[in-house]
Amino acid sequence: MQQESPTHIREHFFYVSIAKHLFQHPRHGIVSVVDPIRVKEASMYGLSPLILYGLSVPGTSVHWLAFSTCEKPLSFMQVLQDAWLTGSGLRGQPDILRINKHVAQSCPGLSAQLARIGVEVRQTELGDKSHPAALRTAQNEANWLFETNRILDSHGLGGPVPDDAVLALCRAAFQTHEWKSRFPGVGTERRDLMYRNAEWLALPRNRVVPSSDPLLDWAQGPWLTAWESALPPEQPRFLTTSRHNGQHLLLTGYPDPEEDEEDDDGYESYIEYDNTPELVKNLIDCWPSSLLEIAKHISVTQRALTWYTGDKGELDSVPRYHLRSLFDLEFDDFERRYQARGPYVLVARKPKAIEFVYEEITQGGDAQPFEIVPTKGDADPSWRYLVVVSRDDAVAIVMVARGTALADRLGKLFLNYKGVKSVDPKLYRDVVSTCARASQSPEANMREMREFRRRYWEREHS
Repeated sequence: MQQESPTHIREHFFYVSIAKHLFQHPRHGIVSVVDPIRVKEASMYGLSPLILYGLSVPGTSVHWLAFSTCEKPLSFMQVLQDAWLTGSGLRGQPDILRINKHVAQSCPGLSAQLARIGVEVRQTELGDKSHPAALRTAQNEANWLFETNRILDSHGLGGPVPDDAVLALCRAAFQTHEWKSRFPGVGTERRDLMYRNAEWLALPRNRVVPSSDPLLDWAQGPWLTAWESALPPEQPRFLTTSRHNGQHLLLTGYPDPEEDEEDDDGYESYIEYDNTPELVKNLIDCWPSSLLEIAKHISVTQRALTWYTGDKGELDSVPRYHLRSLFDLEFDDFERRYQARGPYVLVARKPKAIEFVYEEITQGGDAQPFEIVPTKGDADPSWRYLVVVSRDDAVAIVMVARGTALADRLGKLFLNYKGVKSVDPKLYRDVVSTCARASQSPEANMREMREFRRRYWEREHS
């Protein structure tokens, strides 16, 4: 076994929060909430919050979780000593325990109590990102306990007795911790992380010194639900049960009345959905105007539009109408979805977004995109311009900033890319000026591009 360096300082992160994805139901036991919900709104579905307690080893993927109800909170000292005694991946008690100011203020006696057993308490520094990142990871990991641990099925996690359900959840978290401590490379392909995990787990276990007051009280407060401030407006939700593992879920949206029906071949029936958010998100990523400008154009906030395009929030019917009008989205009765056909002036900023929009407006790449340069005179020193032509019709102009990584990947980004084409300087200037005018406002894009498409057609067929 690797011997510990005498100068090696062991440190743990300790954090406490209301669980974002796990709530308690009086009849269903533990319910998994896929999209986080505010505690007040969760109560409308009969859900009560759970407190998540976590320990992480900085620089590794080692973490340990425990849970309790808000009515019966666990003592911090009790949580810490249980974790250090039973969690093999923590390797005993650390030299330093790092906490945030909220934990410190909620339990003023914690530092002195830990100092008596040889653990120094330090608060996170202003601007520290690693400690809150550890909490976010723990919140997400908690939601996957149902998939990674079958103890949930055998210890009554979905049972009617709340205390038994919370106890089963703690057992599941413990077993997951032990399994990941035995197989530290599972779930990651990062060699540096695998090395740090193995290096930490090779350390000998430190002795855990018993505390003289393991039942030290602490005060709950609004800081436990600080994550609620970043949530989108509340949406309709419904309770259901997973066919995969029997877990009770609170899902966003409305239940499908034909959810249990299957086609003759055994596959679940096709469920129609509104693809507008996906289309709009990718179009915004390629639009010459900014997200803020587009949000102002449809009279919503930038945050509301971001939530909508990320499927985390809804927009009223009027802003949705204006969005579809701005991008000229048409509903295809055959495919049962909205489609974007252009013509657009696009800016290639993100490879996935420009590929998505290109395939959308060309119906899978049925086009001949080519870069244009003037036969006489200098080209634009800042931008490269691609004209996307489909069936002799100019459906898009794509602007690509010179010197970027995307500028070197045109052949891979655009299916059927035809390379560089020398064109009449008048056409080149027309393309450049069209892009400039289209960038002046969100609604100017299609107006200017329609005019360019008309001029391009007349030029090609004169």
